[in-house]
Amino acid sequence: QVRYLHSVCSALPCSAATSMIPPPSAARSASSVTAHGLRRTLATISAVAIGDWPSAVDNSLLRELVPDESGKPPQLSREVRGAHYVSVRPSVPAPAPRLVAYSSEVASSLGLSAETCESDEFLQFFAGKVPEAVPCWATSYGASFAGRYGGQRGDGRAISVGQVNGLEVQLKGAGTTPFSRRFDGRAVLRSSVREFLASEAMHHLGVPTTRALAVVASGDTVQRAWYDSQGRER
Repeated sequence: QVRYLHSVCSALPCSAATSMIPPPSAARSASSVTAHGLRRTLATISAVAIGDWPSAVDNSLLRELVPDESGKPPQLSREVRGAHYVSVRPSVPAPAPRLVAYSSEVASSLGLSAETCESDEFLQFFAGKVPEAVPCWATSYGASFAGRYGGQRGDGRAISVGQVNGLEVQLKGAGTTPFSRRFDGRAVLRSSVREFLASEAMHHLGVPTTRALAVVASGDTVQRAWYDSQGRER
């Protein structure tokens, strides 16, 4: 039951953030924090400023999992052997970032105020301009297809930027990682908005899911075979 939070830095003006939070019924019954922070109430959450992010994170995953020490370029598509994660930083350009939307409820779960979410510091951070003092990583995982092992997969366009208040925060669409399988590691606005809305709907229906913190437009564009030059589906 690891809780995740993503922020999508997209290739069309977009970026989003999501987090795995208990459904409303579980949240109502949560009265204490476990050793891994899986249950907590909003009353136990301390305020977090973006400038204090490096000191606010508690990256237990980096302490407990095995890092990739191959020395290979962190953004080279490849199979990662003998490691759980790869240190890799966001690489997408964001020439004109713009906050499209954010969830005040999810922000509160991270200790982020409305003032913080509407600040330029927040905008730049979740557009992928993460300070060097903040560790960033992508994690590998396996896949199963029709009951058979489908080979190594991983965070192909999601880059984690820290664990805050028991939630793993990721920038989704932040660029390439070893798990990108030669794709560009980007996320477009249309699918990011859809994911933002769908995850919130699932949560409020009581279905455990990732949650969206924010959608941030990058001001950049990408090409997709299934869209024309005007962004319309072919």
